[in-house]
Amino acid sequence: MKKIKLGMIGSGHVSNRYFEQAAMLEGVQIVATYSRHLENAKKKAAAYGILGWYDDYRLMLEREDLDGVVVTTPHSMHAEPVLAALERGLPVLNEKPMATTFEDCKRMVTLAEGKGLIFMSLPFDLNPVFLAAADFIDERYIGKITGAEAQLSLPGPWRDNWYYDKSIAHGGAVLDCLAYPVSRLIGLLGPAASVMAEVNTLIPNRIVGDGKKVNSDVDDNATLILQFAGGQHAVIRSLWGMSFKQNNTLIYGRKGTIAMNDGGYPLVVHTLGDAVPDAEPVNWRGN
Repeated sequence: MKKIKLGMIGSGHVSNRYFEQAAMLEGVQIVATYSRHLENAKKKAAAYGILGWYDDYRLMLEREDLDGVVVTTPHSMHAEPVLAALERGLPVLNEKPMATTFEDCKRMVTLAEGKGLIFMSLPFDLNPVFLAAADFIDERYIGKITGAEAQLSLPGPWRDNWYYDKSIAHGGAVLDCLAYPVSRLIGLLGPAASVMAEVNTLIPNRIVGDGKKVNSDVDDNATLILQFAGGQHAVIRSLWGMSFKQNNTLIYGRKGTIAMNDGGYPLVVHTLGDAVPDAEPVNWRGN
């Protein structure tokens, strides 16, 4: 079987998960990696047994025989490598956020559609828990939907390489975390009719994982209130100021609740309606 050969554009911490996952797939091989600093690309290549390393991703795209590209650069540096790969006819898997401006997002989508190429950007919601939850958002189980809430909050990134620098990241918690709960709720409930938001920086002076003190000029506290066509409200939060990570989604109805990644369970369907087929009873929030 012919292996799918991939190029990695970005050699930071986030790229590790892709190197590790590709190594577990029999038909996939990452053959080259890129970093703005050649030494970083070389170190990452040595760590994962990659044969090629570059400090010019256009040169990598030109020289390597690639079937696709993964982009894991800092947020503000997604658009140009994605566009360069698409121009060469290569499918692209892109980290979130898709880009940091709407114009760049439109350019990327237009080019991918024009070339007839696969272009995927995180978040990827079509996992088993999400798909199962979608099946139970039904009046038989939870009745009329009345509201929702979701969040991805955490202490804050432990690395100081660019996450807290607005000139590179272009944003903080909104771009790094808020994309996930927004995507989950919109994927399950459909588009919002209106959006209100409050965003600020609560903690401008931070101590990161290695004890280093950093000055942050990115947002670390974001709250959205969405209103849907039926009048229901959803509250979505991302806060880089908690002592633990919370990444849950709840959808409320008159007869029940859908809870994803809440209370230690991947999915709970709390219902006063029809019995959930093949479900295991659990004690969730005292219910």
